[in-house]
Amino acid sequence: MVAVTAVAAALLSACGSSDASDSGAGGSGIEDVYAQIDGLSLEQRGTKLLELAKAEGGQINFYAGTKPEDTDPIIEAFEKKYGIKVSNYRAGGEVIAQKVLQEVQAKHDGADLYVADASQGSVLANLKALAPLKTPLSERLVPGSATDYTMALYVIAPVISWNTNLVKDPPKDIEDALTRFRGKFMIEQEDGPWFEALVKEYFVKQKGMTEDAAIKYFEDSMKGAFVVKGHTLETTLLTSGQAEVCLGCYYHAISSGKAEGAPIEAEPVVQPVPYTFISAGIPVTAKRPATALLFLDFLLTDGQKMFVEQNRNPANVDYEGNFKLEEYKNFPYALSNDKEELAKWSRIYENVLAKAGGKVIEK
Repeated sequence: MVAVTAVAAALLSACGSSDASDSGAGGSGIEDVYAQIDGLSLEQRGTKLLELAKAEGGQINFYAGTKPEDTDPIIEAFEKKYGIKVSNYRAGGEVIAQKVLQEVQAKHDGADLYVADASQGSVLANLKALAPLKTPLSERLVPGSATDYTMALYVIAPVISWNTNLVKDPPKDIEDALTRFRGKFMIEQEDGPWFEALVKEYFVKQKGMTEDAAIKYFEDSMKGAFVVKGHTLETTLLTSGQAEVCLGCYYHAISSGKAEGAPIEAEPVVQPVPYTFISAGIPVTAKRPATALLFLDFLLTDGQKMFVEQNRNPANVDYEGNFKLEEYKNFPYALSNDKEELAKWSRIYENVLAKAGGKVIEK
């Protein structure tokens, strides 16, 4: 069972070899844009970026894995406000990041702006596939959610959740879920960073276990587990009763499904809550950097309101989401930039999932 994401595999293959910048990737011209907007107020910046965006052709290639019913309203709002045509490529986060990397290495006119989780952004930045990001809005983001190359759009929190038709006494903690619901829980195939953080931040730091003991604890609990590809599919399968418990379904997906009448629940929230970010980045080969920056600023302002309407937790602290992360014990996670650590934990997670037996559920 191969649990290493496409992007992680790309990073591992890059160990000891050239990075994206060595492959002849060209610049995006983003520094020229920054020179023209330096020192401007946010309003003046928007006006100048729109002028530059029109000169770039009035269109943008946007890669995002969000469901059409969530992405389309945001795209339509941006198009209506600025008159910019958005071409949207949809795929899973790991596919998007791999596509971005391939385009950069081939110097291909592809994505101008992409959206994926923070883990993929870490890998792409490590491979020098992303252009530097500068926006005054970074100061308004959740601490730790902005890097030199990515900006968080919203927070995602994988939480233990369950089917209310099948579970009357829900899990009290992760240990309870792993033991009492052995053979009845789901775990996501690409969640290696989540697993690494759970081992280090919870089992080692809070429970006093060694890493080896924590990993074995997971392995011993995996027999019969449902290994699923994709968090959206996890929520669907939990709703249908394919499994009783999900170890890491996204809170916003569970709350949205519950609001629509699905027999799923995630409250009381099992603590501590791991969290990471869905982030945006601009590839170094982007042909429309001003348009990309204009769209990014839109996502960090007007888009934040729309994320709240979609039950997501915005990264901009000026907008309040429904899930109050600060009310719970929590810890952040993302994919390590350290190549040796990435290789180590990719192998460990692959081995843990292999203990489940059976095939990965992909649809």
